[in-house]
Amino acid sequence: MLRKRLIILAIVVFVASMVLAVAPAQAQAGVGFAWVRVAHASPDAPAVDILVNDQLTVANLAFPDVTDYLLVPAGDYNIKVVVAGTPGPAVIDADVTLDKNVAYTVAAANFVAAIEPVVFVDDISEPAPGMARANFVHLSPDAPAVDVRVQGGPVLFANTAFKSASTPVEVPAGTYTLEVVPAGAPGPVVLTLNNVSLSMGTVYTVFAEGLLLAPPPPLQAVFAAFAPQGTVWYLAEGATEGIFETWVLVQNPNDEPATVGLTFMTNTGPVAGPSAVLPPKTRQTWRANDYVVNYNVSTQVQSDKPVVAERAMYDLSRTWGHDSIGVTSAAPLWYLAEGSTAGGFETFILVQNPGANPVDVDIKFMTNSTQVQGPIETLPGHTRITYYVNDWLVDYNVSTMVEATGDVICERAMYGNGRTWAHDSIGYAP
Repeated sequence: MLRKRLIILAIVVFVASMVLAVAPAQAQAGVGFAWVRVAHASPDAPAVDILVNDQLTVANLAFPDVTDYLLVPAGDYNIKVVVAGTPGPAVIDADVTLDKNVAYTVAAANFVAAIEPVVFVDDISEPAPGMARANFVHLSPDAPAVDVRVQGGPVLFANTAFKSASTPVEVPAGTYTLEVVPAGAPGPVVLTLNNVSLSMGTVYTVFAEGLLLAPPPPLQAVFAAFAPQGTVWYLAEGATEGIFETWVLVQNPNDEPATVGLTFMTNTGPVAGPSAVLPPKTRQTWRANDYVVNYNVSTQVQSDKPVVAERAMYDLSRTWGHDSIGVTSAAPLWYLAEGSTAGGFETFILVQNPGANPVDVDIKFMTNSTQVQGPIETLPGHTRITYYVNDWLVDYNVSTMVEATGDVICERAMYGNGRTWAHDSIGYAP
């Protein structure tokens, strides 16, 4: 039963192409999306067609393809698999549940007579500045355990055996020539990867597929790259209760469709938002009030392609408005230089915790004469908290520093003249 379930999971990656056309039977609460990709690495397995909720979703999937990561709503799906180009019968017909907020690579591995799914959980977070992250996955059924080394340099991935993945490493962006050799031995070189270009901010996986001892198909490297920048956006400010109206704007500048999903984070926890497939060169608007009613609303925008996200806010009479672009990464330290709490000015600091774990937040205010200790508080996972700066000090000159024990996102909103005008800005994270 477990093997059958994993095989189904390997196929469910393809539901992203029909996120709207075929909705999950029961979406999970909270942050409701998973990242999934699949590698067809069985060297003698036939191509297949996949039906999701009885709709043909992908046709003629064949060795040695590796899909892009796709963003899939968490929930329950029915999966049928048939031999490519045939009406059936289905060789697999079962239901599967996808968990939320997990990135998977699922490989169909081994010879067709012993074909099996192998599931890897991936780290697709953004690499450190100037760095690329690389990983190696061994999917050649007749090759021994191997090392992967930089030509004339160190071993990057040691003793990686069939059906296993190495520990990811971060390396300076640049061009490398890599050599694959038997584990623990100086040679022979069984595969050379010439002029491998690794770009900063990108996550790479090298899949070793094919056959070493008895080709065809020959041993070969299949590269998969994922650039996290622009695939997750955070918008810390937002309110949908009382007089407030909040809009989330997402632009798809790509030449390909982008699957986009929203999650709202409030002071009481996350709320699953809408999802959509945005055609190339288009923009879509969501009114957050249609999905959540709360004075404390942050948004997380996830996409399977780099997109651009902003948030606009108005009062219901449209007498004022403010707007800010989002940020693509969280940080433990934020600075917000503007702020005023005297003479009719109101200043609010909005802090979003997008992670699953609680974080402690320490806020300090800086004036033209002194520093003032602000709130010290614990933010639960997937929440947003609002701080009304006027409650701590009255001064025309107020800047803010937010220090946290984990990664957060910070914005500042200001209002004046009895809420007849407003403006807003993201903070700066060094």
